[in-house]
Amino acid sequence: MADAKPTPVRTSELRALGEGTLDEVSARVFNGTELTAADLNGVTFDGCDFIDVGFRRAELTDARFHRCSFFRAEPAASCDFSFANLRDATFERCDLTTAVMQNVRAFGLIMEGCVAGGIDFRGADFTLGRAGAKGLASATFNGCNMPWADFTGVTLSDCKLTGCRLMEAIFNQATLAKANLTGSDICGIEAHGLTLVGADLRGTTFNNLDVRATDLTGAKVRPEQALMLLTPLGIEIDVDDDIGLA
Repeated sequence: MADAKPTPVRTSELRALGEGTLDEVSARVFNGTELTAADLNGVTFDGCDFIDVGFRRAELTDARFHRCSFFRAEPAASCDFSFANLRDATFERCDLTTAVMQNVRAFGLIMEGCVAGGIDFRGADFTLGRAGAKGLASATFNGCNMPWADFTGVTLSDCKLTGCRLMEAIFNQATLAKANLTGSDICGIEAHGLTLVGADLRGTTFNNLDVRATDLTGAKVRPEQALMLLTPLGIEIDVDDDIGLA
């Protein structure tokens, strides 16, 4: 795998990508490259840097990004994937800080061990087709650092968001029915209209879930988590088993 310092992508490589004759790119820098509507289905990118690259409407089905960076701190630059097709695409150990993923088609998307603070998934479709909230959804986010991520209105039912840091993420009007959030940190999230029906929250860290505003019907929690959920209701729970009843 690529360990060398990335060097500028070659013109011949860009041409081959455009012609669909290049299946793998390693240790290259794409600086300001315009990949709008590019057909990159099935291409593997390993150890590449993407600086201010436009992936809008790109075809990225089954594409794989391993140890790639899509963010530069100074001067600030991130990448735009709006309206791209990311079905069954995989991002492993990538830096997707502040990446724009608005309105992407992303059924089967996998993100493993990524840094993605402020990533914007508004309008993203993780379902099959355009079935919306009632459609079958599929996505895996595992071990990702995603504070301030924006999932407003997104359907992630039956999806996995395990071992992730999602502090202060935005989940307003999102649907995570039967989603697996075990081991994740969702402290401080915005959750107006959030649905967590049947979700697995065991081992999840939270501090502001309000059962009066969030549908938690059938959610799986541990006893100590249940106590936290009941506190806002003003219920006093006595856990002293030694007190006898008259």
